[in-house]
Amino acid sequence: RKPVMTPSIAQEPAWEGFREHPHALGLDACLSMPILDGEDNPLGSFAFYAETGEVFDATHHGLLEVAVKVARLAIERYRRDQQLTHQALHDSLTGLPNRRLVRRHLCELAEQAQPGEMGALMFLDLDHFKRLNDILGHDAGDLALKQVASRLAEMLGPQDFLARHGGDEFIVLLAPRAGGPREAASRARQVAEQMLERLQEPLELEGRTHQLTGSLGITLYPRHEEGYGACSQQVLPAGKAEHDEIDREESDAWSHLLHQADIALYESKGAGRARLCFFAPEMRQRIIDAARMEHALREAVSRQQLSVHLQPQFSLPESGEPQLCGAEALLRWHDPQLGMVSPATFIPIAEESGLILELGHWVLEQVCRELAAMTARGYALPMAVNVSQVQFRSSEFVPQVTRLLAQHDFAPELLRMEITESLATDDEAAMLEKIDQLAALGLSFSIDDFGIGYSNLSRLRRMPLKELKIDRSFINDLSHEESPDTHTTGNEIVRAMLMMASALSLDVVAEGVEETEQLEVLRRMGCSRVQGYLLGRPRPMAEVIGDAEARLSKG
Repeated sequence: RKPVMTPSIAQEPAWEGFREHPHALGLDACLSMPILDGEDNPLGSFAFYAETGEVFDATHHGLLEVAVKVARLAIERYRRDQQLTHQALHDSLTGLPNRRLVRRHLCELAEQAQPGEMGALMFLDLDHFKRLNDILGHDAGDLALKQVASRLAEMLGPQDFLARHGGDEFIVLLAPRAGGPREAASRARQVAEQMLERLQEPLELEGRTHQLTGSLGITLYPRHEEGYGACSQQVLPAGKAEHDEIDREESDAWSHLLHQADIALYESKGAGRARLCFFAPEMRQRIIDAARMEHALREAVSRQQLSVHLQPQFSLPESGEPQLCGAEALLRWHDPQLGMVSPATFIPIAEESGLILELGHWVLEQVCRELAAMTARGYALPMAVNVSQVQFRSSEFVPQVTRLLAQHDFAPELLRMEITESLATDDEAAMLEKIDQLAALGLSFSIDDFGIGYSNLSRLRRMPLKELKIDRSFINDLSHEESPDTHTTGNEIVRAMLMMASALSLDVVAEGVEETEQLEVLRRMGCSRVQGYLLGRPRPMAEVIGDAEARLSKG
């Protein structure tokens, strides 16, 4: 850290092993000054050499001081640029390359690939990562991302590449190998399955453990016709150039591949998460169709093309005709171009886009208005409304229902909320709190499509339920003649559900009753209520209410 004057390199022991280099040039004296950063850490040295030390004077010392200052600025700028470059190309949390660097690497791998060699691009997303942040905090979430990054990196070969795309998303590049598409897909599947399995191992997060799963979308590369050459020539952008670079990224082969992997990832999540899916061209078409359907649905909402229909529910006495006892509100959409659109088509799109919040509130409002109008006329017909998971989880749901009940005068017990088993098993504390708040307003609850999900019976006992609705798939399996192996028949499954409901003091509605034989089997089993096309199809609300009031008037 101090200037050093060596008048005779030949006689200085510190030059042992190095003196032959200056001697080869006829130099035997050296005046060296260290280059120090702002914290006195050495960055290097700047030196003058001469034939003898007698030539060095104050001028040389002054020149060295100037040279050292300039060198320090140059070195520090170089290191700062290197740091900025690293920061621009790497994720600050995990230290992994970011999407810009992995894009460059993809271009290099694609260009170097020989004919017949193929690799894979995999897009990985952690399932329900937000829950971890909500439960354990963002510090634990950051620690989890670091551990996940470390696990994934351990599973890759020397030519493969791992990057963090952002948030809880990672990109994996498997380098091209000989063998063609089939072998590339096989290798990608093997690596992906190992990754998904490794992800499920518990994470140690500040004294607590948490288990994650992941979903993967995979596509193969290179596709030489898409032109990778141009993207490998990009330099690190700065300022406006950075925005220009991003614009170019969105139209090159890299973005096309990433889009394919993203589509495959979307498919894997839609299939239940914690799995992998390879891209196929028809997936893109499904997304395009869904986008068009979402646009049409938004137009339908704005043009008031949706309506509420009611499907009647009937009590089933031991003998005699079934009696009208309630109705279920169902949303219907008739589009001028598309015709009648099935709820199985547009409800998932509404949930995915968030439109279900607006639609669900509108249906509730229509039902509350009709219940109040019937009450004013001296009639009462209980109505059930399906509540989607998205709607129920909204922080505005309970306040909205509270306001609707305050605005419309009817007995709250006439309104029944139908929720699914999957909602009943998710986020238990928050779910039970909301149900208790709504039950305090006088509302009752029903578990819809019972039997096709997973229900914790102890949790069901804690909920203020009034009713279970047996899914139509079980009603379809009912048989008038018992099988010799009765414990495996649909009859026995339905009978077990009825016994369980009785033990829990719950009413039961059998959905999807379409045949007289099914009705009679349910009657013998003691099922109290039924719903289905046999007794009544969904019709416009005004028609069903008009018929209901006529029946009620007759006593």
